Amino acid sequence: MPRQCANAQAIAEHLARHDAVTAVHYPGVGPARAVADRQMRGGYGPVLSFEVDGDVAIADAVVRGARLLIAGTSFGGVVSSWERRGRWADETAPDTLIRVSAGIEHGDDLIADIDRALTTATGRGPETSAEAPGAARPRPSPGSVGSPTAT
Repeated sequence: MPRQCANAQAIAEHLARHDAVTAVHYPGVGPARAVADRQMRGGYGPVLSFEVDGDVAIADAVVRGARLLIAGTSFGGVVSSWERRGRWADETAPDTLIRVSAGIEHGDDLIADIDRALTTATGRGPETSAEAPGAARPRPSPGSVGSPTAT
């Protein structure tokens, strides 16, 4: 579990700076970290989610574009997996929300795989600015960011 938590933290921090990502939902980044630090010991868990800047087709292309992360809805194993949420009519999650379960693979390999999938689907790569991880980013449209159903 420690490696999975470390991978999730590294992925969340990286995605918070990515040009093709509008939001990252993970206790280890952003303003919720201070509360999470007081409440959680040994990491913030292996599951995170993020929203892709674009539409459903782009979010689906991101998930299909990975080589290391596998598409799946069964989380909790040692192999990294992800899925696009918002696929059913009664879901309240944004259509471009992708949920990730970090496994025990090398963190740099996971980040490289996610970057490749995002760049291929959106045409935009990692941001090069020194923006702080989890910093507020402009959203293209209102959504359910921060709601319990968004993760």
